[in-house]
Parts: sequence; C-alpha cells; structure tokens
Amino acid sequence: MKIAEWVVQGKQSDPLLCEDALVLRPQFAAVIDGVTSKGGRLWQGRSSGRYASECLARALNSEEAAGMNSVQLFAYLDRCLRESWMGETLETQELPRASVIVYNERFRQVWSYGDCQCLINGVLHSHSKPVDRLAADLRAFVLEYERLQGKTEEALFAEDPGRAAIGPLLRMQLAFENHPGP
Repeated sequence: MKIAEWVVQGKQSDPLLCEDALVLRPQFAAVIDGVTSKGGRLWQGRSSGRYASECLARALNSEEAAGMNSVQLFAYLDRCLRESWMGETLETQELPRASVIVYNERFRQVWSYGDCQCLINGVLHSHSKPVDRLAADLRAFVLEYERLQGKTEEALFAEDPGRAAIGPLLRMQLAFENHPGP
C-alpha cells in the first residue's frame, strides 16, 4: 500500500477541535469521522466526536487490530468505545460516536461503518440515508432564507442558523440508530 498524500482538516482552524482522525498502518489505512455532538457533555474536556475518534484511533493503532477481518474489527472498535464509558448512565445524545472507513491491504477491501464516503477508481461510494438529504436540504433552505434577509456569509458561518434548525431532526434521528432500513 502506498499513501500518495493525506491531510486531516477540521471545520475550525483549531486542530484540537477537529473530530476526525487518520490511522496509517502497514496493514490498513483508516479514516475516523467523529460525529458532532447532539448533547452538551464534554469527555475529558473534549467533544464527544473528538473523544470517540481518539478512542478509536488508539484501538486501531493497537497490535490486536492488525490481523482482524471486518466483522472482528468493527466489533472490537465498538467494544473499545463502549468500555471507555462503561458504568455511566448516559442519554442517547451524549454517547460518543464516530464513523469509520478502512482500506485493508491484506484483503484488498474497503470496510465502512457509518456514513463515511470513499472514491474508488473515480466512483463515489456514499452511505447516506434519506434523512441525511432531508437535513441537508433543510439546512440549505434556512441558510438561503437568512442570506435573503441580509445576513452576511461571515455572520452565517459564525452562528449557523441552518445547523440550529436541523438540531431537533438530528436528535430524533438517534432513535433509528442500528435499525435496518433507510
């Protein structure tokens, strides 16, 4: 496996606020996309998405992860993340979450858990759901409305009323986690 280039860039300029991670090992390359928190709890001073991505990066960097198949690896990652908060009673929106996509060199396969996307030979492989399109359309609608009301791009970026508008939808979406179907 040859890595031509890579970069990890969060939404904000402060790298400590970035909820994403990259793990490069001889056996695999993994991208971890920490899920933006739906709650307000901080995990050791970090957002739940940042906490989840750091936890999963540590697990992927362990020797135990190196020889696993996809089922074993995702079960292992789930176990590591759950063990990091075991014993605590948490509301669903407070749980640390992340999506993961892995290219495994040994199996020459891409494994994905969550909604990470990848481009293979020019073909986009997306795992988005109908609710993702609904949320994106609603967010765009609210941002366009605010722009027509005279808000500047800088003001919209600073307060993001589109994100605020889809907040209830994102929290409702949690009820459908780990249920089959769109």
